[in-house]
Amino acid sequence: GVVSIVSLLASISAMTFAGPRVYFAMARDDNSQERGSIVLDPGFGFAKKAEHSFTLLAHLPRIAELDLPMLSGPSRKSFLKLAVGEREPAARAWATAGAVAASVLLGAHVI
Repeated sequence: GVVSIVSLLASISAMTFAGPRVYFAMARDDNSQERGSIVLDPGFGFAKKAEHSFTLLAHLPRIAELDLPMLSGPSRKSFLKLAVGEREPAARAWATAGAVAASVLLGAHVI
């Protein structure tokens, strides 16, 4: 069915961690449904502290409960330095691989 944006935002704001951002893709197909135009992006790397991004990663199953496609973009983000130490973005490949694997296992649909 079609999701109400009000109920969607209420569900997101009820979560106790930094809430995900909601992106709307403008559908060019008259047969598309409103629900199919929504992708949730937790916003890794936009938190005030690295710990917040790891908390967000741990809570991806809560976002997945909204039953909407979820995007995860942890690639080379600075919060990964908390796990692997002070490294340049290009040297965070293994940390990225771990965050991507965790994202998929915890419900992300798009990486």
